Amino acid sequence: GKIIDEAGAGLWSVGGDHENLFSNFDRLFQSKALRLQLGENGYKYFVNNWTSELAYQNIMSHLKQLK
Repeated sequence: GKIIDEAGAGLWSVGGDHENLFSNFDRLFQSKALRLQLGENGYKYFVNNWTSELAYQNIMSHLKQLK
C-alpha cells in the first residue's frame, strides 16, 4: 500500500478485510472521475520513477558504490 498511497494511484485494503475491499470497489465503480484521477496519478508515478532510463541510472549508481 505504501507506493499506492505515495503515488495516489489506487485504493487498497488489508487481506481479509472484505468490507474495506467492497467499499473500495464500490467507490471505483461509482466514480469515473476517481478512476481517471487514480490512473493518471499511477501513470505519472511510473514515468517519474520506473522508466528504463531511471532504472539504468539507479543500477549504475548502486554499482558505482560497490567499487
